[in-house]
Amino acid sequence: MTDQSIKHNILKVRESLNLTQEEMAKMIGLSRQAYINLEHGGTSLINKWLFRMSEATGVELEVFLLGFDPRERSISQLKDIESYGEKLHLMQEKFNMMERLMDEKEKALNDQRTFSSYLIGLHPKND
Repeated sequence: MTDQSIKHNILKVRESLNLTQEEMAKMIGLSRQAYINLEHGGTSLINKWLFRMSEATGVELEVFLLGFDPRERSISQLKDIESYGEKLHLMQEKFNMMERLMDEKEKALNDQRTFSSYLIGLHPKND
């Protein structure tokens, strides 16, 4: 995380909120020119300005620092995990159903063999 990437993130957030540089400057208590210098790298970033931007816009500080909200990524990852878990559960249910069907088929084959043996026993071969 460099000053350059943070400055780029500040610009991205401001633009995503459809704010002008002047509007953002007023929100955090800077003159327009001071804000422009901050956004374009003419001024060193001071943490208090990032905190003020976060408080004024309601955008998490991490978005300014990292370019994304790690909690949103975590939520997205959790949803992916939940979706994967649901797929695994469905696969397990299908597997269990297949096992039951195979057991029923085996039982039916055994019943058929038993019945065939019974029929053969009723009709002895003629010598």
